[in-house]
Amino acid sequence: MDRLLHRSAKLWRGLFTVSAVLLCLYALNVIAGKVAGKLGVALPFRLNDVGEFLVVLACMVCFVTGMLVREMLEAQGK
Repeated sequence: MDRLLHRSAKLWRGLFTVSAVLLCLYALNVIAGKVAGKLGVALPFRLNDVGEFLVVLACMVCFVTGMLVREMLEAQGK
């Protein structure tokens, strides 16, 4: 049982980390697009609208899944 709880704790931390990384990726993409637009420079790689949507969706899925796993752990611990 302790191993399962330890793995679940690693799981929700990992999901939160992936969520934070994806959110930073989205933010960097938006900021880079704004700066490139102001300077009139073309970026070699930029996510389009669908790409941005998929990054934000994956971020939300990881965050919500991490919250549900953490809530499950807290409920088992009480």
